[in-house]
Amino acid sequence: MDETLLKLSEKIKELRAVSEEIMKVGGHIQTVNKNMKKILANVKMLELNVCDLVELEKEK
Repeated sequence: MDETLLKLSEKIKELRAVSEEIMKVGGHIQTVNKNMKKILANVKMLELNVCDLVELEKEK
């Protein structure tokens, strides 16, 4: 397993956690809500491209 992919996967998971925390704190503010939804959509793409690949490699 590529060490870079493992590090990226961990950072992406941290990014999701921070993004969800921001939504909890400021999600009632329209601009925060709108921008965080965009950020979370991009985080999801990173998860699909990196995190899922790492998980598949771990299963082998």
